Amino acid sequence: MKMDSFKAFLAQMWLGLLNNSLRLFEKILWPRSRPVDVKNVCIHRVGSIGDIVCAIPALKAIRANYPNARITLLSSTTTNMPNAKDILSNVDWLDEIWIYDQDDINRDIWDFSSDVRKRKYEIWITLPQRLANYRRQLRNMIFTWLIGANWACGFQVAITGMFKKAQERIKIFPPEHDRLLEILREKRILVNNPEMEYPISECDINVALGLINFNINNKLLGMAFGGKQSACVWPIERFVEIGRKWISAGGQVILLGGRKELGAGNMVNSMLGSSSINMCGRTSIHQTGEIIRHCRIVITNDSGPMHLSGAVGTPCIVPMTAHNYKWEWLPWGDLNRIIRKSVKCSPCHLSVCNKDNICLKEISIEDVFNEIKPFLLEGV
Repeated sequence: MKMDSFKAFLAQMWLGLLNNSLRLFEKILWPRSRPVDVKNVCIHRVGSIGDIVCAIPALKAIRANYPNARITLLSSTTTNMPNAKDILSNVDWLDEIWIYDQDDINRDIWDFSSDVRKRKYEIWITLPQRLANYRRQLRNMIFTWLIGANWACGFQVAITGMFKKAQERIKIFPPEHDRLLEILREKRILVNNPEMEYPISECDINVALGLINFNINNKLLGMAFGGKQSACVWPIERFVEIGRKWISAGGQVILLGGRKELGAGNMVNSMLGSSSINMCGRTSIHQTGEIIRHCRIVITNDSGPMHLSGAVGTPCIVPMTAHNYKWEWLPWGDLNRIIRKSVKCSPCHLSVCNKDNICLKEISIEDVFNEIKPFLLEGV
C-alpha cells in the first residue's frame, strides 16, 4: 500500500507539473483578469452523447455568469454518431451550436481559423475531454490565441497513464460533470447549485409516446445493450435474461439504441416476446430521452443512454466497464446503481478489450438483478 501511495503521488506530481505549465502559458497569452461584461462567448466541447450531456451543468453555469452574452458552443461531428446539435437543439441557454468536421479542418486549418477569427470572441472557454493529452491542449491554446480571443481558460490534462494501477487503488477521480464544473471554479466562474436540464419539445414528447404501445403506468424497464466502444458492452445474453426476469414479474421491456443496434434489438425482441418493444434506430435523441423518462428504471452499458437517463431523472443500473479509472463516468443523480469489478488489467483505457472483456464478464446476472429488485417492487 505504501508503494502504491508513493506511485500515485508521483503520478499526481507529474500531472500537476503538466497543468501548472499550461496555466503559465495561459497567463502569458492572456495576462488580464477574466472579463465580466462581455457580449460574445465561445465554449469548446467536443464528443457525442455522454461528453455533451456531462457538460450541461457547466454550460448552464457559464450562461448564469454571462446572461446577456451571445454564447456559441463549438463542437465536432463524428461519422454515424449524434453531435451536440442533435443533443442540445432544444435548449434556450445557447445562442448557437457550431459543428465542425475535424477532417475538413485538417485539410484546411487556415480557412477554419479565418472563420473563427471573424466572430471576434471576447471569452473562450474550453471544456476538454478527459483523455485530451498535453500536446493537444497546447495546440488548442495556441490556436485560441491565434484566432484573437481576448481571454481564454480551461486548458487542462485530466489524467496521466503513469502508474495506472496505483492511481486506481489510491485516488478518487471525480465524475466528468464535476470535473468540468471544477475547471470553472478554478477561474472563479460562479457555480451555484449546479443543475442538469434536458428540455424535450412537445412534438418529440408526442412522437415518443405514440411509438410506445404499452401503458406508460406499467412497470417499464428500459434496456440499452449497445455502446460506442466494445470494451464497455456487457454480454447481450445477460441483458436478455434480465429482461425475462423483469417480464416474469409482470413488467414490460423497451429496447433502446441507435441504428447500429437495430438488428440485435430485433433478435432480443424476438427472444423476449410480446412484452417487449424494439425502439432501436426508431427515435431521435430527444425522443429516446422522453421514453427513458417514462421508464421505472434503465439497465444500460456505459454509453449515451446512461447519461440520458441521468439527464431526465430516471435511475439506471450500470454494469460498468473497468477500462476507465473508477467512477470517472458516473451519470448524473443519486439513485443510480453502478456495478464494477476491478481486475488485474484495469484501468486499460482500451476501446477494444484484448482480454475478452473480463471485467464485464465478472458481473453476473444476479449482481445486476439484485440491484433491480427494489425498483421492481416499487408501487406494486
